[in-house]
This record gives sequence, structure tokens and C-alpha cells, in this order.
Amino acid sequence: MAAMRASEIAYLKIREMILNLEYEPGAVINEISLAKELDLGRMPVREGLAKLAADRLVIIAPRRGAIVAPISLELVADLFDAREAVESGIASVAARKLVGDSLVELSELVERTEESRGHYDYEQFLLDDYEIHLMLVRLVNNSMLEDMAERLLSHNLRFWRSFYRVRPSHESSMISHRDLLNALEARDAKGAEEAMRDHIQSSRTLMQSLF
Repeated sequence: MAAMRASEIAYLKIREMILNLEYEPGAVINEISLAKELDLGRMPVREGLAKLAADRLVIIAPRRGAIVAPISLELVADLFDAREAVESGIASVAARKLVGDSLVELSELVERTEESRGHYDYEQFLLDDYEIHLMLVRLVNNSMLEDMAERLLSHNLRFWRSFYRVRPSHESSMISHRDLLNALEARDAKGAEEAMRDHIQSSRTLMQSLF
């Protein structure tokens, strides 16, 4: 396996820091300090930040450098619209391709999310939710679609982490995946599409009611 380029290492490390809220929305990133912290050159860090700007996680501002993209209501509304359009279709295709070990793995993930809901463990719920949605898009085996979905899911993870950081978590605010799993287990493409749409719309309704 080829060694990973320094710029790719920088991209992945900074991305993780942004998604984990180590760099909060609106924070200014100091390239020199960050390069030292990551033990990388300034150029790989700059290249990593440019890639994150393409992902819309970072804004490159003249004379200010890199700024972590704020989370606005407009951005979140766009995120839910995009997820509904993309992931509903993914669920439909995945229902026809989900077999064997993948189905077992998905079922285990859904059970873990249900357990996290019961314990109000939003961080574990969000991580497993991310894996469920990512698993479905990878089953479709379309690299262009996978790139798009991964970006959307990264923004989704960052938004909900920000959301729960300032709000108490409870079971009703963590939307269940059971209806989606039932449709996938039945190989019901239409039902899976509708279940995914309902899942995302329920999340949107929750967000709107609390804002």
C-alpha cells in the first residue's frame, strides 16, 4: 500500500478536529500553530485546509486565513434537503443489495443505536448513526455518490454534536432506525426509500421545533 501523502494526513487530522468540535464553528485556524501541533509542514496543512474548503467545512478568507465554517440555519436547512434527496434514493438501491454479513452488521448497528437512545448516549448514537448511513451508501458501490454522501454525513455529524453540546439529550431527540431496518430486511426498495425520507424529515422537524 502506498504511503499517504502529508497533505492527505493533514486533511484527515484537521477534518477530525473540526468534526469533534476541537475547532468550533467560526474558529480561526492558525496555520503555523496547527502545523507544529500536527508535526507537519505548513504547505501540507495549507493543502489540507484547501481540501476542507472544498468540503465546505472551512472558509478561506482574505487576510484572515482559514475559518471553520459557521453552522447557520440556512446551512442546516440545505443539509436536510440534500440528505433527503440523496439518501432516500440510496436506501432504495441498498434494499436490493443488502445481503448476508452486511445485513447482520446493519442490524447490530441499529440495535446499538436503540441502546444508546435508551441511555441518552448521544455521542455513541451519532457515531453509530453515521456508520449506518455510510454503510448503505457504500453498498450502492458508486464512487461519485459515496463522495457526496460522505460530505453530507460529515456536516450532519458536526451539526448534531453542536446541537447536543448545548441541549440535554433524550430518547425522543434521537430518531430510531427500526422502520428503515425493517424495510431493508424485507428487501422493500420503496419502503426503504420512504423510511429513510421519514427518518430525515423527523430529524428536520425536531431541529425546527427546538430552534
